Amino acid sequence: MVCAHGRLGIGGYHNDGPRTIDYGLWNFKALTAVNCHERRIMWEVDLSRRCLTMLSRASGSSPARLPRVRHGGVDKASEDMEQHANGFIKGLVRC
Repeated sequence: MVCAHGRLGIGGYHNDGPRTIDYGLWNFKALTAVNCHERRIMWEVDLSRRCLTMLSRASGSSPARLPRVRHGGVDKASEDMEQHANGFIKGLVRC
């Protein structure tokens, strides 16, 4: 599911049993793995504050006024964010 020289973001891991990984394929593809779940709470709090400050400065409004994205529209929102469609930078996912 990840192309050669791609980045694999590991955002969650279910601890219901062991996993098998083909490290030969991993090595062949020269993947970069990024753990997307921070464990240092104060680091995460500081990053969240900085992010909210940057968002409020960039948009001129509070993060509460960010566009809402329905769960089914995440793929489209990701494309819009990548292309900055209509100035779209970030939205809140609504489940």
